[in-house]
Amino acid sequence: MSTNKETMQDHETRLKEIETQLGIKLPPPRKTAKERLIKWAKANPWISIPLPIALPIFCVFVGYWLNHHNEWWNRDVDARVDVVLEKPDGVQQTLKQIRDTVNRTDEKLKTLEPFIQDVIKHQFEAASKLPTGALIPRIPALENLVAVAKNQNVAVDPNIVTEVGTKLVDASRQNAEAWHAVLRWVDYKSFNNSFSPSLPDTTNVAAFRDKYVINVPTDAVAPAFSLKGLVPANIAAQTGYIGQGDRNKGLTSGPEWIIAEGGAAGLDNLYLRNVIFHNVSIRYVGAPLIMKNVYFVDCTFDMKVAPKTQQFAIALLAPTPSTYF
Repeated sequence: MSTNKETMQDHETRLKEIETQLGIKLPPPRKTAKERLIKWAKANPWISIPLPIALPIFCVFVGYWLNHHNEWWNRDVDARVDVVLEKPDGVQQTLKQIRDTVNRTDEKLKTLEPFIQDVIKHQFEAASKLPTGALIPRIPALENLVAVAKNQNVAVDPNIVTEVGTKLVDASRQNAEAWHAVLRWVDYKSFNNSFSPSLPDTTNVAAFRDKYVINVPTDAVAPAFSLKGLVPANIAAQTGYIGQGDRNKGLTSGPEWIIAEGGAAGLDNLYLRNVIFHNVSIRYVGAPLIMKNVYFVDCTFDMKVAPKTQQFAIALLAPTPSTYF
């Protein structure tokens, strides 16, 4: 039996015999593009003269275009964007109008700033003249007033702050809502306190290291502590637990100030002397607490209403920047 290959060869032989008998001449097979190009080059030998010159030039041009076409495209886009931005009533003009409006608004606000401050101070004075009972229905307005005063950086007479704050503490004994206002008032009092001792840093004195302690709530970050100045040990700053004795015992000198910055601190069961809390979240439940010459600068307070925390709030609201309790 013939194979497929033999069968195909037999068919081709018969087809050729039929083509010969019929006088059919098949067209030659189509040449490839490469073959046609070679044939054309052989038929036109003159092309061999400029081709070695034209080909490198073409390659250089293509390379240059590949390296710079993005730059040309970007330049064209930039030019079109500039036309859009700079055209009349375009984006640039709109931005300029917005900037001019903002500048005019800022100038107007600066002009109004003294008036705003006078209005806020007048509202504080008016509140200080009201009896405790009359403050209770005005508690939301008083909270808004102290928030605006803090936002606008308005410093009100400390005696007025003390008077209104003390009345709010009294009101909290009758109305639980007043306690939230008390805390905002204490925050504002702390916001207006300022104290920054310009004294030598004694944080790294070996004798003072790990000498002073403070409570840090379990869910909070500890404040950053530093020590400033140097004074005799009997009047030096210290922090420690009540009943655990003098933290400076055995020292001839100690830091003049202990400074706590940032984070959170709990005050329960502590003895504090010559301490500055700056931007610290203060928490106090109402346990025993002794404070001598302690400053709270721009701090916030987290306290539940209780007789001891009410007493502490009154101490914080005193017109002096330092607190004794």
